[in-house]
Amino acid sequence: MSRKMCPNGHGYYAESVDLCVECGRPLREAEVARVVAQRYRLDRIIGHGGTRSTVWEGVDLRTTRPVAVKILPAPAGVELMRFMRGAFIAAEIDHPNVARVYEYGEYGEGDEVGEGGLYLVMERLTGATLDRVLRRGALPWPRAVSIAEQLLCALCVLHGNRGVHRDIKPSNIFVTPDEIDDSWRARLFDFDLAIRVEDVTTAELYGDELRIVPNRMVCGTPAYMAPEQIVGYPLDGRADLYAVAVTLYRMLTGRLPFSAEDRQELYRSHIEDAPPPPVAPPGRPELPPGLVSIVLRALSKRRSDRFKSAREMRMALRVLADHAADACPSPHRRATGG
Repeated sequence: MSRKMCPNGHGYYAESVDLCVECGRPLREAEVARVVAQRYRLDRIIGHGGTRSTVWEGVDLRTTRPVAVKILPAPAGVELMRFMRGAFIAAEIDHPNVARVYEYGEYGEGDEVGEGGLYLVMERLTGATLDRVLRRGALPWPRAVSIAEQLLCALCVLHGNRGVHRDIKPSNIFVTPDEIDDSWRARLFDFDLAIRVEDVTTAELYGDELRIVPNRMVCGTPAYMAPEQIVGYPLDGRADLYAVAVTLYRMLTGRLPFSAEDRQELYRSHIEDAPPPPVAPPGRPELPPGLVSIVLRALSKRRSDRFKSAREMRMALRVLADHAADACPSPHRRATGG
């Protein structure tokens, strides 16, 4: 059966339809559909991964369920290992604040995508990445705290499975406004850099004194990396807590605690400089002193000075939000996940 497609990528239509119902553009004859694993139709590219991967909006042809499909063509070596390790770690997490992974595996040359490679099928999320939202500026602090709480809920499960995400940042967080109330639901995704915690803890190997560890690959996004991640130590969940704190700092202030065009200078700031206390943008209410203290504690250079776990940090934020709600109820304070 022949089909038509929207030139703006809004989907496919029957031959009898002439205009796209979403954008009103005239439809054109559809190209041959790209199908992966003889099951998942790829409709349009909606994003790019940290490596050579692309993320497609698609449909599960067996269930008609909308999906997002990550494609990595012809992987090898470290790229192959990271993709499969991250897919496995993400797939075993079932939590409302983590994008669900349905399936992953290999596709071949006969899958109408070209050369063979790897694919990962996720739930298709609606809304926007937090990075896109923050381009409009800082968030009200109760909303920022709600999003941070949800991330920490997800990390409780990930860290409980001995995983570390290693790349928490606004572009890896999806937020969806609730259709009924004013709350936002946050979901963590992109586990490409996720790893298992090593059996020997960082503290047992190196203590708290930061020293460069030779021949260790540094992975992550520089603006959000914990000091121990930069110097190449084996990591535990406290590196993710640092990244959550950087993300929370940006949500509260509209800027990062450390910024520099030169990567080495940025690394030095994370390792040596004390972060300036977060301050609300002009025209916004002052941030509660307790919230400032929580952010600065999570940004400590020494891991032992941070919160011991995602659960402990989340509880500190929850107590702060509850006290603020008792004093002045806010429509933004409702959090999802637990």
